Amino acid sequence: MHEFQHFSQANNHIYDEICSRYISDFRAKSGGYNLGKVTHFGEYKKDLIDKSDSLFFFSVPIKNQAPYIIEILKNLSSNCNHPFTLGLLFDNCTDSSLQLVLNYLDSNFALIEKLIQVQIFISDNELFESTCENILLQFCASRFFVSLQADIFLNDETFLTRSLKCFEKFPDLLGISARAIVSVTPKVKYLELLHKIAELAVRVLGSPFNFRTQIRLGIFFRDQKYFGDKSTFGVSQMKFSESNWKTLFIGETIIRGPIIWDSSKLKSLSGFDDVNFFLGRDDCDVSLRAKKFTWKVGYLPSTSYSIPSRGTTRKPRPYSVQKELERRNLMSVLSLIPMEVYWNLKKITFIKPSKLRGDKHKL
Repeated sequence: MHEFQHFSQANNHIYDEICSRYISDFRAKSGGYNLGKVTHFGEYKKDLIDKSDSLFFFSVPIKNQAPYIIEILKNLSSNCNHPFTLGLLFDNCTDSSLQLVLNYLDSNFALIEKLIQVQIFISDNELFESTCENILLQFCASRFFVSLQADIFLNDETFLTRSLKCFEKFPDLLGISARAIVSVTPKVKYLELLHKIAELAVRVLGSPFNFRTQIRLGIFFRDQKYFGDKSTFGVSQMKFSESNWKTLFIGETIIRGPIIWDSSKLKSLSGFDDVNFFLGRDDCDVSLRAKKFTWKVGYLPSTSYSIPSRGTTRKPRPYSVQKELERRNLMSVLSLIPMEVYWNLKKITFIKPSKLRGDKHKL
C-alpha cells in the first residue's frame, strides 16, 4: 500500500490564486460579470506517486447531489483501471454533499488503487457546469480530461481502454463521447426522414419482442441529427452488436457524457466557452471550434448511463439559482459566436446520396 496523506490544505493559497486569476479573466471577457469566489478546500494525495502519472483527470461539478454522489464515485472507482485524478467542484452546494464525500474519502482513498489524487474546490455563487469544468481544467496535469458530471454512472470498465486505443490510432482526435454525436448544421428534411425510416426498420426487423425494451444503434449516416444512446433509464436499454463495440463513429459534434477530451487540445482551445454556453451546448461549440485544426470528435458505444431525474438541470431551482441563471442567459445572448451561426443558418445544405455514408473507424 502506498504512503499517503489523508487530507491536506497546505497548498490552498497556491490553488486559490489560480482560481482568482480565472475569475478575473472571466470578468474581463464577459464585460464585468462577477462569478463570486472559488476556493481550494483541500486535497487527498498519495505521496509516492507524482500527479503527472495520472492518465485521466475526471472533472465532476457537484450541485446538491447528496443522495447520489457516493454511488457515482464508487462506480467510477470500480470501473477505472488506469491511474486517475479526481477534480471535484462543489458549486454553491447547500446540502451535505461535501461532508459525505469527505467521509467517504477518509475511509476509502487509500484503498482505491488507481486513484492518485483528489482536488476539492468550493464556490460561494452559482457557477454552472461549463465554468466549473473550465476551472477544474486549470488543474489537469493528465493526458485526458474527462467530463463526467455528478449524475453519470461510468459502469463500463472497457470504455476507457477502448478510447485509449482510438486516441493512439487517430492523433487528430479531440474527444470521444460515450453518449452520442449530433449535427448542428441544418440539413434537408428528407435526409432526416430517411434516417428515421432506416432506424425504425432495423429495430422492428431485429427483434419485435425486444422493440420496447432494447434499442439497437441503427444505421449510421453522415450528418445525422443524433446518433448514439437513445435508451431511457428504467424503461429501455441499448443493445450493441460486436461490431458496434469496436467502432468509433465520427460526427460533427459530441455531447456529454462522459466525454474524454485530449487535454492538451482542449486547453489550446481555451476550454469551454462559458460566457455563451454556461449550461449545455458548450461541448458542441468546442467540437466546432476544433474544425480549424482539422481535429475530429466521435462516439464510442458504452453502457454508461445517467438518470434524468437526478440531473441538476432538470430539478426545480431555488429562486436565487433561477435569478443567477437568468443573468447568465442575458449575458450569453449579447454576442454571436461560431456555433450560433451554424445553429441559425438559413441556407439549406444539400448532400448527394452517394455521400451519405458516415465516417467510422474500427479499433
